[in-house]
Amino acid sequence: MQRDDFPSAIRALWTELKLGEPRMVDPEHVRLRIESIGIDLYDSGRGIVLIEAVAGLLSEDPARAARQVSQILRTNLGFLVDGDAGVFLRAAPSGAQSLVATSSYRLDASSTTRFVAKIEDTLRIAEFYAGELKGNDVRLVPARSPTGSIASTEPEAAVIFRP
Repeated sequence: MQRDDFPSAIRALWTELKLGEPRMVDPEHVRLRIESIGIDLYDSGRGIVLIEAVAGLLSEDPARAARQVSQILRTNLGFLVDGDAGVFLRAAPSGAQSLVATSSYRLDASSTTRFVAKIEDTLRIAEFYAGELKGNDVRLVPARSPTGSIASTEPEAAVIFRP
């Protein structure tokens, strides 16, 4: 099966997930919805799929937004231990800052297993931060990874192994 182009990779993913035929937003963009989180898949034009999920908007209160960013910077390092998705801030159409979880997938992979894992990494981060960013007064708590490890919320709790 030809898997080195975006439409073929998306069809293979939808088949793997038993979703039927994908509905493309445009030729370089498709949206996958998992529960309440929208996952956008974009063709980079360079053989890479960009995976993005908006976790939510930062607070409009500058002091609270600063605390949110500080907490995000501390907790995001824990996600990098067992995944490769990260976060960045993007200006939303309203002018507020939105937190976006992101990852990428090379189209020439031999199966959809890695593609699904990248989507799961991105979704896990978006879900983790969504509660805090919705203003539910939910404190950021350690997330449990698919491997069972806990993403640390404190930098001093991180352990770095070197060969």
